[in-house]
Amino acid sequence: MSAPRLPEVDKAAIIAAYVAGEPSRAVAERFGVDPTYPRTLARRRGVAPRRADIAITMSRPGRLAKLTYVLPPDAWSQEEKARLAELAGQGATARQAAIALASEGFPPRTRAAMASMARQLGIAFVGGRRW
Repeated sequence: MSAPRLPEVDKAAIIAAYVAGEPSRAVAERFGVDPTYPRTLARRRGVAPRRADIAITMSRPGRLAKLTYVLPPDAWSQEEKARLAELAGQGATARQAAIALASEGFPPRTRAAMASMARQLGIAFVGGRRW
């Protein structure tokens, strides 16, 4: 037998607590629901995720799923993107750009993150492996 449905008032309170930034587990404990329910309910109601979320796409059932990380729109600032393009234009490698940006006070990022953002911006780094 399944659990009884939550009243709409409780669902609205769960959404309000989720939007306010209360941890999903704490909200779930307070309302006696599964720990994933607050995030699931928020997604169903069109509330944007609070953090980078993982989108899973499957080409065919039974196949391995392809994981893609969906970053929030403000994950990279315009200044950081402009500086990344400038460094790439000066001939820096992705690793050198990551080190330079971190030393300038931007969030630390990996070489792969630099290369990914460069691809999104339509720029290329020099260097790398010579195949």
